[in-house]
Amino acid sequence: MGIAKKLVLVIAGLSLGACSSTGEKNTFLTYNELQDKVHAHDEQWKSVQPQLAKIDALEAEVEKLKQENMALANTANADALSDEEMIAESTPMLEEPMSAEDVASEPMVMEEQTNTDEASLIASAPLAAPVDTEPKIAPKVVSKIEYGVQLSAYKSRTEAIRSWNVLHKNDPNSFKGLDPRVSQKSIGGTDMYQLKVGAFLSKSFAADFCQMLKEKGQDCFVTQYDGEDFSIN
Repeated sequence: MGIAKKLVLVIAGLSLGACSSTGEKNTFLTYNELQDKVHAHDEQWKSVQPQLAKIDALEAEVEKLKQENMALANTANADALSDEEMIAESTPMLEEPMSAEDVASEPMVMEEQTNTDEASLIASAPLAAPVDTEPKIAPKVVSKIEYGVQLSAYKSRTEAIRSWNVLHKNDPNSFKGLDPRVSQKSIGGTDMYQLKVGAFLSKSFAADFCQMLKEKGQDCFVTQYDGEDFSIN
């Protein structure tokens, strides 16, 4: 409790004492008078309470300001010390002046260091690669495998060409963009002439084309696109 509260309580006590005595003789108050006095003091106390609350708030604010001032003072001292340390660290150390003997010997040291650097560069330089005098062997060229579709096989080349002319005439749209070839192959000691068309970029394309021909009633199968070209009549 603050000093102001204590003063109010003391004043209230003195007032009660004064009210209970008149002159040199003590007189006893009646019950009603005592109740009136108590109510009066209660009213005075209620009127004083807001002022006491303001006094307490002011005292707390003053204490808070004191603590903040102390914290700011400590922070300022710490910042001042940090600035002094940074200045001390950033200040370069002054080198001692060189004597006349040191100045005279300085070029010799630089010359020795230059010679050492040149020797290091010569030692670290990569050696030239030996010249390869052996002849280069050209890589083997692998021929690209082309896929075709074999339509039929005949005992003579003429029959194979005649069969192509008939197939192309009956269904020119199916064979549009394809070139025929005749490949000779010995089967069981007998020479056979295989009629093929192509070329297809992949085996799957050749298989699709052959499947289309089978749906139209033409027998076929996928094979290598080789043989000799011939002119179409």
